[in-house]
Amino acid sequence: MKHILTLTFISVLLLGCGNTRTDNKTVDDSTHIYPTVSYLELKLDNGRLPSNPYILEFTNGKKKIIFCGTNHPNPNDIENPMFSKIEDKFFSSKPNICVNEGGETSQKKYTSRKDALLKNGEIGLIKVLADSLNIDCINGDMNVEYEFKELLKKYSEGEFITFISNERLMWELRDKNITELKSTDNLG
Repeated sequence: MKHILTLTFISVLLLGCGNTRTDNKTVDDSTHIYPTVSYLELKLDNGRLPSNPYILEFTNGKKKIIFCGTNHPNPNDIENPMFSKIEDKFFSSKPNICVNEGGETSQKKYTSRKDALLKNGEIGLIKVLADSLNIDCINGDMNVEYEFKELLKKYSEGEFITFISNERLMWELRDKNITELKSTDNLG
């Protein structure tokens, strides 16, 4: 659900990018039509994104926005090729701001790329890359109070608790269990 709200917000921002103001009226610039794709409509491959990372780019004049979605790897898999692809795209696009989905990182400091990947995966990587260019890396997540309020407008308390329990707790437990299984796996 959090992703639906985030993508809806981003879609509204994108729709606004194609408009210009003239004499206090909104004028459609039909030469810049931005295709939008709901992540619910993506053709998944066995539950996974069609590519990892999944990158969408939109340009309007000198403005450019790049979306990067990932299949979250095992937390210890810091050699995953997706990280190099994210890094290559980051430096080739030379952003002037980064927005991450996944929590506040603006005050985090990492000793290295490896440290960032081990502690926070692709979110840590983005922060290290942003720091290397001396640009802001801001949290794109809505605050919890607002998110909960909006979810409760649409869903029952039971549905809400089920979603939040899975979204906030189960993913963390899953990642912890994968790490524990890997460390006890005698096969390598």
